[in-house]
Amino acid sequence: MLLGQLNIARDVGKFIPAIYAADAGIERTLYKIRKNGDFVLCTTTGPPADCEIQTTTMQNGASYRVIILDPSFEWCDGAVQNKCVRSIGNLGDTNRALEITF
Repeated sequence: MLLGQLNIARDVGKFIPAIYAADAGIERTLYKIRKNGDFVLCTTTGPPADCEIQTTTMQNGASYRVIILDPSFEWCDGAVQNKCVRSIGNLGDTNRALEITF
């Protein structure tokens, strides 16, 4: 039991930066949508480069990647009117994802 607790305690140092990186990806995407009108033409069949933010590395070594899709994609709720955004934060071997719909 103690070994399992040590592994969890060790991973918290990667878990929190990965969550913050995923959040930064969401915030950047929302800013780009609201400020610049980006990602308006993203569809499930559109060119991926136009509908994602490539891997971005932050100062603390964590990174994020964002994918923007229309509501017809399988993990995007059909009741959504605009887009689904998935941001995946990463640090080392730890990944955490956040999703928003709007």
